[in-house]
Amino acid sequence: MQEIEFARAVWRLTEAIFELGVPSEPIRRMMVSRLYYAAYHVALLLLRNAGLTPPIDRSIHQWALNELRRRFVNTGRMSWAARNALRELRRLRNQADYRLDLRARERDVRRAMHLFRTFFDECHRILGVT
Repeated sequence: MQEIEFARAVWRLTEAIFELGVPSEPIRRMMVSRLYYAAYHVALLLLRNAGLTPPIDRSIHQWALNELRRRFVNTGRMSWAARNALRELRRLRNQADYRLDLRARERDVRRAMHLFRTFFDECHRILGVT
């Protein structure tokens, strides 16, 4: 599953960057964005495995959140916390990418890292990946 490997690689890279010291603001923005997209691709994998075909338009991000709620949260297969972690990661990504008037702080990246792990670990469990 290339999505899982991509997500793991993004996670390892994010951790490695922090080990080198607090990165600059543009790097912090990139880290938040990459964490979101890594989680988002795992969400799409989960939905494709459920037999769904993602739409090919700009609404795909909201579609993924809606379908996760409908197919996984409402059926008890995923916690609200995991689904909401992806939603909050999306908000942080939008802020990092589009709100240059707001500083991207170290705590924003650490929050994104926590949200990523919350979502990824639950998807990992649902997918039965080792």
